[in-house]
Amino acid sequence: MRQYTVVVFEDPEESGKWLAEFPAVHGAHSWGHSPEEAIQNASEALELVLEVLKEDGKPFPKDIQTQKVSVNAA
Repeated sequence: MRQYTVVVFEDPEESGKWLAEFPAVHGAHSWGHSPEEAIQNASEALELVLEVLKEDGKPFPKDIQTQKVSVNAA
């Protein structure tokens, strides 16, 4: 089983719409009406992208590394 980092956030242009994406995997992203729905939809997209990569004999992307950074914002 592979694991990938998912980023989920509220759409800055449309209130009530949540976006989820797997930054390490091009094309693996989606949206939903809640963070959970967005993650579920993006997970389905991730599975499809990985399936195509496997069928094409291409390697799976490596996951990204994340780190939080604190800044002073006015």
